Amino acid sequence: MKFSGKKVIVTGANRSMGRQMAVDFAKQGADVVISYCSSKDAAEKTVAIIRSNGGSAVALQVDFSQMENIRTFADAALSHLGGVDILINNAGMLCRERTFELSPEKMQAVFQINSIAPLYLSQLCAQAMLSNQAKGCIINISSIAGTMTEPRGIGYSASKAAMNKWTENMALDLAEYSIRVNAIAPGVIEAGMNEATATSNPELWDYFLKKIPLQRAGTPSDIANMALFIASDEGGWITGKIFEVDGGHGL
Repeated sequence: MKFSGKKVIVTGANRSMGRQMAVDFAKQGADVVISYCSSKDAAEKTVAIIRSNGGSAVALQVDFSQMENIRTFADAALSHLGGVDILINNAGMLCRERTFELSPEKMQAVFQINSIAPLYLSQLCAQAMLSNQAKGCIINISSIAGTMTEPRGIGYSASKAAMNKWTENMALDLAEYSIRVNAIAPGVIEAGMNEATATSNPELWDYFLKKIPLQRAGTPSDIANMALFIASDEGGWITGKIFEVDGGHGL
C-alpha cells in the first residue's frame, strides 16, 4: 500500500474527481480528510465508500468563499490527521459567462474559489509540513482552460491560469524544503461540473468532444491515477509542472 500512514486532504471530494481521488488514496492506505461546501449527504457517501473498503476518512464542511473559513478548516483537518503529507486542492467553481455577461462580483468569486483559497490553504499546509519535517506534496486540480482559449471561458480560464502560475512559483519557493507542488489540468470529464453541460448545452458538449483526439470524455479515474503517480515515490523528482490529462484535447 503505497500511501500507508500518509495523511491526505482532498477538497471538494463530495463527487466526481475529488471523490475518486479520496477513495483511491484511502485504498492505498492513506488517512483522508475531505471537504465539502453544501452537499453533506454526498460527502458522507464518499466517507462511507472509504470506510466500507476498510479505510479512514472524515468529511468537514467549509465555504471557501470566506477567507476566515480556510484557516478554520485547515486547523480542524490538521488536528484530526495529526499533520498532512499530501494536499489536493480540488474544490472549484465553474463560470461560463461571456465578456459582457461577467460581473466584477462573479469574477471575484471565481478567483476566490479557484485560485486564492487553494493558495492560502497550500500555505497553511506547507507550514504544517515544515513543522513536521514532512517531504510533502501539493497537487492543484487546474484545467486545460488555463492554457487554452475556449468559448465562455473568460472568468474560469483566467482563474485556472492564475493557479497554474502560482503552482510553478510555489514549487520553486518550496523545493529547498523537499515539498513538491504540481498541477493536473483535466480536459473534459464526464462527471462533476460537466454533468449539467451535457444535458443543458448539448451543442457545447458536442463541440468539446469533437476536439478530443482519443474520442471520449475523461473519467474521474483518469485524474485520480495521475494524482496517485505524482504523489508517489515514483513521482518524487517532479515539481512545478502542469500536467494536461485531456485525451489530446490540447494538441
